[in-house]
Amino acid sequence: MKRYVLNVNENVISYMERLHYEYEICMDNVAFILANYKDNEGLMDSPLFKCYQDKQLAAKVAYENAKQEFTEKFVPKIFDGHQVSWEIDFRLKRVFLTQICDCDIDVSCVPGLGEY
Repeated sequence: MKRYVLNVNENVISYMERLHYEYEICMDNVAFILANYKDNEGLMDSPLFKCYQDKQLAAKVAYENAKQEFTEKFVPKIFDGHQVSWEIDFRLKRVFLTQICDCDIDVSCVPGLGEY
């Protein structure tokens, strides 16, 4: 397994962070409602709960679409067909790319990619 640092514009990282936290907040809101009002028989059919549930779904779709777009745009094409994953460290504003497969890939020609 090899790990790389992928240089990505901080604005892109901030955008991904915003979508991530919006989704997390929506999940927390729904979980809070379910935990604190579980004895309310009409909760699941209430307009308020449906509103929060719809917001959570919309936030999830937006975040998942952004992750797919990020993969297509920023993960170097040299990794196509290989097992790789990526994660963003929002605190450090860095993207870490992990090559899971044991293949020999010459990444020296990929700008903005450094071994970690």
